[in-house]
Amino acid sequence: MSAHITNKAYSKRLQRAVCDFGADGSFAKVSQKLKEHHLIDIPESAARSITLNHAREFQAQPSVEGASEEDCIIGEMDGCMIPIVKVPEKSKELNDVRKSRTVYYQEARVALAYKKGSKTPVFEATLESVENAGYALQRCVKRIGLGLKTFIHCVADGAPWIAEQIENRFGTQAKFTIDFYHLSQYLAAAALCCDKENSETWRRVHQNLMKKNEIETVLNNLNVHIENCSQENKCPAETAFNYMIKRTNQFDYYGSKKFNRPILSCSKNTFNL
Repeated sequence: MSAHITNKAYSKRLQRAVCDFGADGSFAKVSQKLKEHHLIDIPESAARSITLNHAREFQAQPSVEGASEEDCIIGEMDGCMIPIVKVPEKSKELNDVRKSRTVYYQEARVALAYKKGSKTPVFEATLESVENAGYALQRCVKRIGLGLKTFIHCVADGAPWIAEQIENRFGTQAKFTIDFYHLSQYLAAAALCCDKENSETWRRVHQNLMKKNEIETVLNNLNVHIENCSQENKCPAETAFNYMIKRTNQFDYYGSKKFNRPILSCSKNTFNL
């Protein structure tokens, strides 16, 4: 019982392995793969039953978009390079270690979560891998109060590792939205190239289009300028286009505003955009 296994049952970790293999191909091959990778024998009927049972449970879960606003948690992650000072062990015995110390840079990653409407976020930070940062955000969300019906609205810049970790840790229970201020920096740079004399107007027009989820219009306008741009160096409009085209499902500002969810991270929520 201490291992949480009952008679004629399968542990949760074994069920997970069965489901992973069962989702990839036929149930007949599940037994072969388990034997090959884990040295465990289970019948084909058990593999089929376990996989289908979990599929039915997953299908029965309510849509996170239909979750109440009282059960919404805001999550954020970011990273930055910080200097690390290293002093050799032998030098620590000396009074002056300035000449023997070395400085190198390492990325620190910060995760935070807070209940929608709250002003008291929970923080965690790590100097380790992106996976550790993902688990840090998961722990923050759990401390706030993660339930089956909790919707997790995540806002951050477009770093691929952030979106990947949010998907890995929360699956369909979370939705990732790129920080609107971060996107606006790309649009502001593009505006100086697309319409230098009226750059601020151009930027605001296209910001408003993005707030209405009219991303195709913005991409088309950028593309038209790129095709006719005579600038020798790389066009900022092309940089913005490439940034956006890779992340077209991460700009749901209209949906965020509809449910009164933030489109700016904590550090940017004082800007009038």
